[in-house]
Amino acid sequence: MKSTLSEIQQRFDNEVERFSNLETGQISTVDAALSLELLTQAASACCPDARQVLDLGCGAGNYSLKLLELIPDFDSTLIDLSQPMLNKAKERIFKSSKGKITTIQTDFFEYGIG
Repeated sequence: MKSTLSEIQQRFDNEVERFSNLETGQISTVDAALSLELLTQAASACCPDARQVLDLGCGAGNYSLKLLELIPDFDSTLIDLSQPMLNKAKERIFKSSKGKITTIQTDFFEYGIG
């Protein structure tokens, strides 16, 4: 049986600290750290002068933080179902970037992206 949006949101609301760790946040995904590294390297190679990044389903901001290591101070638009995840992502990115940070708490299907 599929989880409802409310159940998914509650699960992520309760797992903020676990997902805030770049090494262990995605332990259920095989090679998650390697995938994160490869994706951010590819994004920075394709758009080395990026000034704006949309992080859809941002969780605790791991992708944006890893990308900030390669492309400094871009403006971030963070979208996630979980407000506590957005709060943590904003807090973490704020420490690493001078760029503007916009957070949007929504189901991205409702936001018109899906």
